[in-house]
Amino acid sequence: MPFGVLGAVQNMGRDWVIDKLTVGVTYNTDLDKVKKMVKEIGKELAKDPKFSPNFIEPLKMQGASSSATTRSRSE
Repeated sequence: MPFGVLGAVQNMGRDWVIDKLTVGVTYNTDLDKVKKMVKEIGKELAKDPKFSPNFIEPLKMQGASSSATTRSRSE
């Protein structure tokens, strides 16, 4: 659909939204460590007066959703 056809767009989220983020990591990354890092980042954001009003729940990582292999540039 072309953007010109959209007209007015209304946010029906009632002032909140769940946002899913993609975090790229290498195949051999320890996902438990990544979960802990995401949690720590969430705690830091919750302490920051600039960002804390925008969070209604702590950040959390539910796990890996997909995997892909890539070749290094040297191959």
